[in-house]
Amino acid sequence: MPNHKITRTIITGAMILFVSLPLLGLDTTESFSRGAITEFEGYYRMDAAAEGRSHVFDLLAGGGFTDTFSYLFTTAIAMTGSSTEIAGLCLGFIWTVVDYDSFAFDVLPYGSMNACCRRGHIAYPGMKSWSFGTDFEINLKFISSPRPYFRGGYRGTWHSELNHLTWEIPLTTGIMVPVSRKDEFFLQAGWVPGEESVWYNSERSLAAGLNIVTGRNLELITELSWEFNARNLSLGIGLIYAL
Repeated sequence: MPNHKITRTIITGAMILFVSLPLLGLDTTESFSRGAITEFEGYYRMDAAAEGRSHVFDLLAGGGFTDTFSYLFTTAIAMTGSSTEIAGLCLGFIWTVVDYDSFAFDVLPYGSMNACCRRGHIAYPGMKSWSFGTDFEINLKFISSPRPYFRGGYRGTWHSELNHLTWEIPLTTGIMVPVSRKDEFFLQAGWVPGEESVWYNSERSLAAGLNIVTGRNLELITELSWEFNARNLSLGIGLIYAL
């Protein structure tokens, strides 16, 4: 299948508030094909947490400046009960610094405007809350199956009303197992230590998913994940269309 991007690092939950680059759907990082807009991704996720059930829709569009440098725009809509949240507007980049047959290293900087304004039952992005950060991914391609990958980075969020910066250090490790010539199974663990949580008490998550190539340019993404502290079970499905 043509080059496509991850879409959801541990994001098994953290991402949907768009204080991070969307990574929805377990996958390893790849640059997009060259062109103004060559990648479209859409995801639906149902969260069943202790405080209630929510439905989240994620959208992504992007393209490639070169074979190793791409851009992407993302947004998300989350619905919980009678409340609706336009979770954020995010601009991110994918820079494949090294891509050998045995090893790949990617850098993913991003910035987003977060939901911080409200009108009635609708929350939407505003100028009072901004996030920024960079993720790094190492993909050990010389191990064919199961192929391990590691992702880490820094994420900061500025709250202008409080004049305060909060930070997190998202960490992810996972394996990819080829199921067939095109289809892949992913198993991933995530950990998000930060300023507001003691490291050993930070949110942890586990996720498993199957990525199925259904056509020349189309890929189906499935994911089942569990967040331990939030006691949140999440079921997601999505489509990637790459030109």
